[in-house]
Amino acid sequence: MFKKRRREEELFDLLEEGVVRVDGRLRITHANRFACRVLEREKGELIKKRMDRLFHPLLECGAQLLNRARCEKTAVKGSFERRGPFELEASFGSCKRGVLLIRDRSDQRQAVEMGKAFVANASHELKTPITVIKGFAETLQDLPEISREMLSQITQKIVQNAERMEKLVRGLLILAGLERRSSLQLERRKLSQLVENCRHMLFPLFPDAEVVLRSPEIGVSLSCDADLLELALFNLLENAARYSSPPARIEVEIESQEECVLLRVSDRGAGIAADDLKRIFERFYTADKARSRAFGGAGLGLSIVKTIVEKHEGKIFVESEINKGTRFTLHFPLL
Repeated sequence: MFKKRRREEELFDLLEEGVVRVDGRLRITHANRFACRVLEREKGELIKKRMDRLFHPLLECGAQLLNRARCEKTAVKGSFERRGPFELEASFGSCKRGVLLIRDRSDQRQAVEMGKAFVANASHELKTPITVIKGFAETLQDLPEISREMLSQITQKIVQNAERMEKLVRGLLILAGLERRSSLQLERRKLSQLVENCRHMLFPLFPDAEVVLRSPEIGVSLSCDADLLELALFNLLENAARYSSPPARIEVEIESQEECVLLRVSDRGAGIAADDLKRIFERFYTADKARSRAFGGAGLGLSIVKTIVEKHEGKIFVESEINKGTRFTLHFPLL
């Protein structure tokens, strides 16, 4: 009997939710490791103590739920927000023993808050180009007699802001698609070939930019989703060209190690301030908003890169110095 109870307690300790068991007088007979951590009490401080007399707000709330569950003869749910958020569920069995479950909902709340922030940021980023387009369209409507020069300026602004909206929406759709994607279309591809493809894609946008592949290991290949990895690499090259004084010089290095492959992209551009480095992978975050908008950036490119790298079980690191340049290092395990 003792061995069985001991085995039960060991299993409860593996759970990622709190389990507090009580007798008919609400005396605690067992509290698992998760519950002790949430309650900030040692097991010995809880066992054989009445739940409603421990002067702990979460346990007091739990005691009320257990009493309700005993009276109503059904499981009762509640919440505790002061040190949470925690979801509580109390139930009483026919053998006069009760159980209180404690579930941490911090991740759930964080996801909701991130969703709200995402919608707010997307709305804010879309509002500016929409306002500009609407304003210039109304100007054209109110001024039928307009010079060709002014008409050219107005239509140019409308096109620029429409392109900015298009880029933002495209980025949002890419991110949404990546998050829904449960698997990758893996194939073994030479990284040097992906670099060459991105170089050709970059040329129409930045014809003066020079992309130099510096690597003695040109033949290094990686099992990857080639389309996604190409998109990530192109975003890094485009960023490097955009924030460098023309003609931009971008260096790409491929290095094969025993358990991983490293892909480095370096530029000699404007650089990123130390305070901004830890936030540059956040959606809609731009270190210099005025400069980013002037170049048509939406603050989604690096977030897309990070998501793609993590989909490949990889990691991304960044080093930068103002007015000296930036280097991104992509670390991929050999799958």
